[in-house]
Amino acid sequence: MRQMRDRLHDQLAKRLGSRAHLMRRNGPSEARLPNTLSASFYKVEANTLLSEVGDDVAASAGAACHSDEVHMSHVLEAMGVSKEWAMGTCRFTVGRETTPAEIDRAALTIASAVCRLMPSENAAEAQDDVDRDLEEMDPSSVKLTRFTHGMGCACKLRPQVLEQVLERLRACGAGGLEDPNVFAGLGKSNEDACVYKVSDDIAVVGTLDFFTPIVDEPEVFGGIAAANALSDVYAMGAKPIFALNIVGFPSNRLPPSVLARILKGGQEKCAEAGVAILGGHTVEDLEPKYGLAVIGVVHPDKVWRNNSLQAGDRLILTKPIGTGILGTAQKKGILSDEARDCLQKTLLQLNRSAAEVARATTQVHAATDVTGFGLLGHLREMLTSDDDSVEPPAKKARVTSGPSEKLGAVLSAGAVPLLPQAKELAVDEQCVPGGSVNNLKLVQTGGLTRFAQGVSKQMQLLLADAQTSGGLLLAVPQADSEKVVAALRQAGLLSTSSIGEIRRLTEPSAPLIQVER
Repeated sequence: MRQMRDRLHDQLAKRLGSRAHLMRRNGPSEARLPNTLSASFYKVEANTLLSEVGDDVAASAGAACHSDEVHMSHVLEAMGVSKEWAMGTCRFTVGRETTPAEIDRAALTIASAVCRLMPSENAAEAQDDVDRDLEEMDPSSVKLTRFTHGMGCACKLRPQVLEQVLERLRACGAGGLEDPNVFAGLGKSNEDACVYKVSDDIAVVGTLDFFTPIVDEPEVFGGIAAANALSDVYAMGAKPIFALNIVGFPSNRLPPSVLARILKGGQEKCAEAGVAILGGHTVEDLEPKYGLAVIGVVHPDKVWRNNSLQAGDRLILTKPIGTGILGTAQKKGILSDEARDCLQKTLLQLNRSAAEVARATTQVHAATDVTGFGLLGHLREMLTSDDDSVEPPAKKARVTSGPSEKLGAVLSAGAVPLLPQAKELAVDEQCVPGGSVNNLKLVQTGGLTRFAQGVSKQMQLLLADAQTSGGLLLAVPQADSEKVVAALRQAGLLSTSSIGEIRRLTEPSAPLIQVER
């Protein structure tokens, strides 16, 4: 094994050529494991490299990298290893039956990936190598999730961090001039999109959303990203009218044809929604990212807010949850074909019909779409009062809950629709995104959420699971709830379910959200 280990090192140095000095072998020779090559690559992030080589090489991140974080370990600090080297530490493993031919193939795979990711002292030489690799790549075999760490809305900034940032911005007056025409925006509210009144009959709704791939197929990824971006406009009760592409693309890792397929998927989904894509902007990036800036319109008196709940409202969810967990399982290759097909169908489903049917059937008191902060996180936002928000007079007149009246929610965990395999996969920690774990921690802070006995840890994680292209969460009058659910199911939204209700909080110690079995 030592011979194969050393051969891998020598072949890597040979394949890297003039950039071989940007690879280091770690540890003194007498302390090295016989079956493991520990190597560091200058300014190459280890998890990105591992995503690039995929399952073709037996490898793991070195001591500097853990899950979705990159930081210096105490061991590497004690060794005096700089961050530029430590972040690129990987361990490559050989077996007793590993052949020289397998070692040489692995060295070629690793070296090619390193050359695409490593900053080069000779840009022209590096680009020639990259172009040659991309020409040899079969675009039809590309699996996008191998080129990213986090996936979909699960790669959002942690809500705890985001809240700290926004709080500082609001404290220093960020958000622009005081303008009575701003119904929703930075410093005004915590809505799904910004709203600006341009006339007595028209308000403009604007939003922006993009993320890394949650599926492998470029066209499907483009369609999902578009459906997800459009959703914020539907959640405001508005009609999207046009969009702009937002693209981050690793042109040194993927051929241009892959980007064309992503954009095609986005364009087709927007066409389904009756929305034109009028332009866009691209930047070079380490990972593929795609999304849209979307503009919509709505009557100023018909804007749906996310925090204008009323006591007695029923909560209706229009899509099943579990996309974060199933997406992670799909990347690890342990998702069944049936569950994968159901996942993609859910992700690609527009919230257009949900919004249109709800508006035609009842008076929606409040609405949001369930995405990166999970069902509990977005329900928490709905229950957060916003005395500074600017609301149309007609909207204010409909809100009977005064500012001093504290509202809470009671959820029935058993009524929440789940994607196939979601419960089983939630037991496996490797399938639960870090974003979902962070979401659960946030909603449990300070006793905000209380789970009844019998609500399993797996169900708690699912209720906080970071969703991509999730359904609408609607608050409607209790008298209309059955009618609304029936109408939504008749429109093809078969997973629609009434999952809870809004109640007055009469006890100071009562949780904001009570989750029953």
